[in-house]
Amino acid sequence: MSLAKKLVFGFALVLLVSTVVTGFGIVYMGRIADTTETMFNYSYTAHTSALGAQAGIIKMGREMKDIVLATDRYERELRSSSVDELEQIVLNDLDTLYSSFLGDPALIDAVLKAFTDWKPIRDEVLQLLGSRVQRKSSRLFSP
Repeated sequence: MSLAKKLVFGFALVLLVSTVVTGFGIVYMGRIADTTETMFNYSYTAHTSALGAQAGIIKMGREMKDIVLATDRYERELRSSSVDELEQIVLNDLDTLYSSFLGDPALIDAVLKAFTDWKPIRDEVLQLLGSRVQRKSSRLFSP
């Protein structure tokens, strides 16, 4: 074999090997992209939604504490509307969590049940606070 044929054969072999390696690289990069997309769409979204719901519930608890400690009716109403807004945010986060959580949905069901069971308690607190204020004010103005 002459030197020219050896050079052409060597160059063709290098070109063939680099093409095969590039093909495998493209296939595996596609797999990595799919895995990353799945991880982002499900795990990251679920994690972010769970943290958002947790933060919203904590904020609601603080607002309820502030409602109980509030001295005037305006502040109580303002914080009550804030609790209602936070409730919608938490419910939206839990809805997003349902669609993106890959684990057992019973876990989210338990959280949602506990959260919805908390609503009548919050309403009762607000009602009791309203009646307490009415009783105090009626005592102030009665002869």
